[in-house]
Amino acid sequence: MPDGTYTLRADGASYTVAVQRTADGYATVRGTDGCLEIRGGKLTLNVPLQPGVEAAWEPCDGANTLQRWESEPAAGGYHLINAITRMAVT
Repeated sequence: MPDGTYTLRADGASYTVAVQRTADGYATVRGTDGCLEIRGGKLTLNVPLQPGVEAAWEPCDGANTLQRWESEPAAGGYHLINAITRMAVT
């Protein structure tokens, strides 16, 4: 997914976000309420790895690895996958 502005759609809601590459080759997803991050649930080595944990908008922090994302092409767009947890946003 190249840097740019995108519309995310989930559960009937739409979010306009800016995607920007990080120095280490991942992407951050910035919306009006902060940056998208995987947060909550049971932690393993201080990483949320519990299936079903929701993505949340948190204050943007360039050092926060839970705000790093990868994208995979999908029909009509992309799937976002958290670079640390390897969980996809659905």
